[in-house]
Amino acid sequence: MNLLRIQDLHVAYGANTILQGANMEIQSGERVALVGHNGAGKSTLLQTITGLLSPDQGEIIKAGQVRIGYLAQMPPLHDDKTIWQEAREVFRHVDVLEQKWQALAQALAQAEASGAAELADKYARAEQEFMNAGGFEVNSRVRKVLAGMGFPADRFEQSVNSLSGGQKTRLQLAKLLLDEPDLLLLDEPTNHLDLETVEWLEDYLTRYQGAVLVVSHDRFFLDRVTHITYELSQGVLLRYSGNYSAYMDLKELQVAQAQEAYERQQEEIQRLETFVNKNIARATTTSRAQSRRKVLEKMERLTPPVKDKHAYLTFPVNEDSGKSVLELKQVGIIRSGRTLFPPLNLQVWRGEKIAVTGANGIGKSSLLRAILEQSSDQGSIHYGTKVKIAYFEQEFTFSDPERTVIDELWASYPEKTETEIRTRLGHLLFRGEEVWKQVKNLSGGERNRLQLAILSWTGANLLIFDEPTNHLDIPAKEVLEKALMEYTGTLLFVSHDRFFINRLCHRLVHLSSDGNHTIEGNYLDFLKWREEHRWERAQISPAAPSASEEAYSKRKQERSDARKLQTKMERLEKDIARLENRKQQLELLLSEPELYEDRARAEMVQQEFLTVASELEGLYEEWATTATAIE
Repeated sequence: MNLLRIQDLHVAYGANTILQGANMEIQSGERVALVGHNGAGKSTLLQTITGLLSPDQGEIIKAGQVRIGYLAQMPPLHDDKTIWQEAREVFRHVDVLEQKWQALAQALAQAEASGAAELADKYARAEQEFMNAGGFEVNSRVRKVLAGMGFPADRFEQSVNSLSGGQKTRLQLAKLLLDEPDLLLLDEPTNHLDLETVEWLEDYLTRYQGAVLVVSHDRFFLDRVTHITYELSQGVLLRYSGNYSAYMDLKELQVAQAQEAYERQQEEIQRLETFVNKNIARATTTSRAQSRRKVLEKMERLTPPVKDKHAYLTFPVNEDSGKSVLELKQVGIIRSGRTLFPPLNLQVWRGEKIAVTGANGIGKSSLLRAILEQSSDQGSIHYGTKVKIAYFEQEFTFSDPERTVIDELWASYPEKTETEIRTRLGHLLFRGEEVWKQVKNLSGGERNRLQLAILSWTGANLLIFDEPTNHLDIPAKEVLEKALMEYTGTLLFVSHDRFFINRLCHRLVHLSSDGNHTIEGNYLDFLKWREEHRWERAQISPAAPSASEEAYSKRKQERSDARKLQTKMERLEKDIARLENRKQQLELLLSEPELYEDRARAEMVQQEFLTVASELEGLYEEWATTATAIE
């Protein structure tokens, strides 16, 4: 069922065009990602869909009585209610049905025999209405969603008035999920959520019965939740089949094909123009030259693919530190008389990149500040030799909010020339008049980019970064990732961005009130460790077999496994050859411009290409694992 259709949508603020002929369709049950640079107009599009903004041109067509839920559109919370009461507000209509049913039950109990039959019929209908509305499951659903959004049962009676801004946002999101609209519009839903809550939300949305349109800079989240991606660029929406990673692969392929087609055409134009110039004046060849000229005149000129402006960033190291960079011994953080996590021991070596994770409020930022100040409530913190630190602060404030962007950077590096200052700002996408903006007027993303510009010249060999990807769009995150991957110093960072953690960290320190854990590897290795840890705790040890029984069973199993592995290897090689052949065929199809004249067929071919590529990747991994096992 087509829930929503957007046709030729135009929205402008004065001379600034935000949407310029945008088109979109969302079907029932679809999980759709909306991506684009900061300022591209993603939030504007969501607000236009909900009716908060009126388009200058175009149509938004909604199916029948489709219910749309949008977090920013929800009414304010009631400060005089508890968390439980506020969440239950969603089910006021169910409470009305229950009251009606209970009233009829009471009336039936007191009714005379003559009127009992009619009342019994009304009672049965009221009970059925209550059951159809999910009345018996309401409290269970509320408990489940509140717990998932970080509100355990012992906090249900807490006053809404006592919640922080982030907690109130989570409570509103919980109410939105409980309301179950036909189409959920989510603008950065993972803000204010810790990793466990984000994972819970991902699982919830993958099972959600309605459709979802989500704007997020969390690439891990988009990959897990969505299967269709719309890119908003220069006011136009482009649709791609697949999640965020699939979209990036397809986009890269299309850009490469467009560039190749443009270059081929330029070569053909050059060849034709050369022929015309050489032969137009000769009587014997002028007719052929004129024919070539007509071909040139009728040729529809291709334009090279537009390349997005990306930031550029490096963190050069002026001097290496000693081999041992940092040592923590029995370090603890105490707040309001309570130790946030058990004493932490950590040895950090030169060149390591270490992520610190844990639930909100566990003390991650406090730990970084303690390291920076070399002072903790418990234990000791020691730096190695020649350690120079640069600190990215999550809640960074500029010393003089009246300063301009250019003056703020210059104040940190007065020895630099104006050209050097402007060049560095340009690398971080502060160009033209943007360098004269006052820092008090900068957006969150701009503030973070300016802070990164300041830190990039420190020459520090130890970077301590607290949530550096906050407010950054995906392209900016990728630039920061690249810079930190190439950084030769030591990195200790806190982040909720799992994609960012996964690409960067060599070790992961997970803080928990139940115990701290250090896991070698990246975020995927942490997930494996966590699953194994849960599995181990859930095991019940069986009775041990005798030594002879165990040896016989082992030999028997090894022979069986060897036969199975050889059969599996033969099957894998056949499947790989078949899929490699099909992939080549699809690549040829995708390189033909005529394919994109038929949108439905193009999407079908794109989807098959992604499916084949994904299957091949899985087969390659399976082949390598099987080959190792055989050896």
